[in-house]
Amino acid sequence: MQDALRRAHRGWASFRGDASPRTWLFQIVLNAFRDHLRSREARSGQGAQDRTAATAPVAGDFEDPAAPNPARQLEGKELSEIVAHEVSNLPPRQREVLLLIAYEHVGTAEAAAMLGMTEQNVRTT
Repeated sequence: MQDALRRAHRGWASFRGDASPRTWLFQIVLNAFRDHLRSREARSGQGAQDRTAATAPVAGDFEDPAAPNPARQLEGKELSEIVAHEVSNLPPRQREVLLLIAYEHVGTAEAAAMLGMTEQNVRTT
């Protein structure tokens, strides 16, 4: 997830608005996940013939989300701190747009109206 957020942060300026930000971000997350699976496959030395086995979930990979897991809670806290730090380092206009769109789930048109800018500027900011 951290890699996906870094990619989104780096690629935000090149976001053309052809798709919704949610779709764009989902594609980044999906590509980061695919890259992770490929690197895991390469580290384990498996070839293309055994690609299905490499991408199949391993029992320890997915835990019961209802069960409290201190390690996951700490990871989540650390990730939250990293994201908050990176968001705070954005230029003010980009930070405002990101917070409205990503965190407040405000639509592009509504965010544009709130910030006094065009919808296109919201998409490209």
